[in-house]
Amino acid sequence: MHTDTAIIGGGVIGLTTAFELSGQGASVVLVRGKHRPASLAAAGMLAPSFESTPEGIEADLFRLGMKGLARWPSFATELEDVSGLCIDLRTSGILGAFAGKTNEALQVQRSRLAGAGVTADILSAEELREIEPCLADGSLAECGVGGLLVHGEGQVDPSCLLNALEAALERRGIVRLEPDEIVRIEINADRAAAMNSRGESVISADQIILATGARNVPDIFVRNDLSSAAAAVRAWQVPVKGEALAVELPEGGPRRVIRTGDVYLCPKVDGRLVIGATEARGLDDDTPDGEAIDRLRQKANKIAPVLRHAPEISRWAGVRPGGADHAPIIGVHSEIGKRLIFALGHYRNGILLAPATAKLLSEIVSGREPDPHSAVFAPDRVSSSGIASAAMGDEGAR
Repeated sequence: MHTDTAIIGGGVIGLTTAFELSGQGASVVLVRGKHRPASLAAAGMLAPSFESTPEGIEADLFRLGMKGLARWPSFATELEDVSGLCIDLRTSGILGAFAGKTNEALQVQRSRLAGAGVTADILSAEELREIEPCLADGSLAECGVGGLLVHGEGQVDPSCLLNALEAALERRGIVRLEPDEIVRIEINADRAAAMNSRGESVISADQIILATGARNVPDIFVRNDLSSAAAAVRAWQVPVKGEALAVELPEGGPRRVIRTGDVYLCPKVDGRLVIGATEARGLDDDTPDGEAIDRLRQKANKIAPVLRHAPEISRWAGVRPGGADHAPIIGVHSEIGKRLIFALGHYRNGILLAPATAKLLSEIVSGREPDPHSAVFAPDRVSSSGIASAAMGDEGAR
């Protein structure tokens, strides 16, 4: 089978990109992987402000997150119209309670956000409780003047989102393949091909978008030679295991997303409250660690005592596709050429960034000039030496 564009990866980035391209009339085939998409283990927060830093590539990541957030309302409307399904998009704001933050530090953060067009209110402990009465007096006392209400941010339900994307692609007639794992991509002058473990060509295309997760990035051969540039990109990706749980949302429970330094609480339209999340860099298994999840529950109970008797519904683990510098790899590598487009390493912001990434990828596929600020995420920034230096600076960063 041959197509104009093949997308390798059935997570939120791959699905959203297929939706974007198909909406423009492009010929697209989506090739899923065998692993459970990381986005199904996510809480679905749309919160670029919590990634805000004043400099470096994370400042660029914040700007990309703001573009993603800005695209979400129109993207959600189109997706729900095409799929006929609700994705539970909420943009009623996110409440952050930060232990140890001074009023001066919060003023700096608010000013930085204001410069990017984000409105945020600084709240006292008493004002936090007025907005969310479920918050415990004791935990708020530790915060002092330590609250921000960030307007315009919010959440979406990841499971509803992926179901809607699948339904929308089916309605548009997009072919979706579920072969053996793709283990090799061959790049030639006139085409690119994705191969399975038996050496069979699953799909060939004018261009392949590589949007796999953290655990299944294939080997890449350029004119039969193993690509050292692609190997560096592959090594740049780091699996980051995360765990969460869901309980029944009790009466008087959180009404909006609440984030602290240790835990977040995300109420869902179906009556669940998602509590997350752990983070273990370098682990690539999705078996839940019971003790780690129990500690999450204890932290949530301390913040909102109303949760202490809420029945648990489920617990799970997933593997985020992290990168050595926490930022995604999006674009074409100059040593590999335009037949392979990377879309990797979206870490814990895949859902937030999906609409912005899909738009950027559609510009690259169509040959349009992409946003010049996106060059910072291009795969050319990755080198073997850069991997070591970024990893050394990463300890304790998150």
